[in-house]
Amino acid sequence: MSLPVDTYLTNMGDAEAEVRATLENHARARDHIMQAIAYDFRADFQNEILELEAALAILPGDRNIENSLVLALAKLKYSYLIQGARMLQAGRFEQAVQMYRSALQIDPECEPALRALEMLGITD
Repeated sequence: MSLPVDTYLTNMGDAEAEVRATLENHARARDHIMQAIAYDFRADFQNEILELEAALAILPGDRNIENSLVLALAKLKYSYLIQGARMLQAGRFEQAVQMYRSALQIDPECEPALRALEMLGITD
């Protein structure tokens, strides 16, 4: 049984449009990923995360992008912890609290941030 030629051409046209859209999406996602890599080199983890989220919005479920996003969030959390410790050492307690709270926004169960805030007498 053969398909009529018109149906075949219509299906081929749909397939071609789908392939083009997929390639365009991958190109757009790649642009965001390349920008995320540039931000990572500068240790600008907040913007790296934004770019990875944009790439993931274009290619939902992409495991490589998801893993990169998890890693970027971990790097941001640890940068907050390091900044908090530095602020604490410098006697800048309000800034230290802010850094530890920022770490907790990423990971509400972050033990180092919870311990530091408890040490400072902050339990909220």
